[in-house]
Amino acid sequence: MLNVRLWAEGYETELAVNGTTAIALAETHHPDVILLDIAMPGVTGVDVIEQLQDSGDSKDIPVIIMTAYPHMIDMVKSYPAVKECLVKPFDLPKLVARIKEIISAEA
Repeated sequence: MLNVRLWAEGYETELAVNGTTAIALAETHHPDVILLDIAMPGVTGVDVIEQLQDSGDSKDIPVIIMTAYPHMIDMVKSYPAVKECLVKPFDLPKLVARIKEIISAEA
């Protein structure tokens, strides 16, 4: 649903099914913003943020965290790349507005 909504808003998206794929896509496509869940099996969202932070080319890509676990937000807020944390279910128009703000600020 999120992917369809972002396409409808005019965004090009890449969908990663796991953290390893997310890192690879970020490093090859260098997106304007990354939407990331914290709780993923294997390579977690925190792992993704840490690996991207250690990467020269990808460390400055802004990240929006989406999680069903509000107690986990504090562990990611301190990372410089994290620009927003949203608790699921979140307001889709708010997310789209925040993406626009972040992309505008980074341009």
